[in-house]
Amino acid sequence: PLKYKCATNLTGVIVNQETSLPQNNAKVTLFNSEMKEVGSQFTNEQGVYSFSDLECEKAYSIRVESKDFEVMEQRVVTSSTSGDKLIRDFNISSKYKKIDVGSDLTKNIPLKPIYFDTDKSNIRPDAEKELIIVLSVLNGFPNMKLAIKTHTDSRATSDYNIKLSERRAVSIMKWLVKNGISKNRLTAKGYGETELTNKCSDGVECTEDEHQANRRSEFIILQK
Repeated sequence: PLKYKCATNLTGVIVNQETSLPQNNAKVTLFNSEMKEVGSQFTNEQGVYSFSDLECEKAYSIRVESKDFEVMEQRVVTSSTSGDKLIRDFNISSKYKKIDVGSDLTKNIPLKPIYFDTDKSNIRPDAEKELIIVLSVLNGFPNMKLAIKTHTDSRATSDYNIKLSERRAVSIMKWLVKNGISKNRLTAKGYGETELTNKCSDGVECTEDEHQANRRSEFIILQK
């Protein structure tokens, strides 16, 4: 019997999801089923990539990378017919979200809530890890100004909670200033129990986790 090599082709276009324009110079890497690299290339000005002479009926993985964009991967299986062309397009999105003045920084970046222990205003080790992220954003955007808002749960009196939250806000501001951020880029204010996120107001029985959800901090963008 005659034997021949069954080979197929793989091609596609990489598109910037935000602009709907082709993404040139994006790196496209092809892996076999064992995740060993088969080849890699960069897209042209039309955002096109192309791999030829691939084995038929084989599984491959395509990885797309471009600076400041999320990495994307997709698994494909080639055709059983020699000469066929498999088309796989990608819409890649930016790693960074548009941040508007007035929005809370914690809603725009992968930042976990900054909590405080009951009746305390010191920066916890887990909170410090999150503040390092805030610090990096401020360093990356030297014109950005933030309003630090801190909140308490409803336990203790309203007056006491206002003072406690003020201490917490100042504590955060001092930490950022200590680590190189100019004080004129920051404001700090405590809101006590005036802006609870759940039902846990005075006299309502709640779990410790529900109370802790109210002991939080926000970073409102005043200028970017």
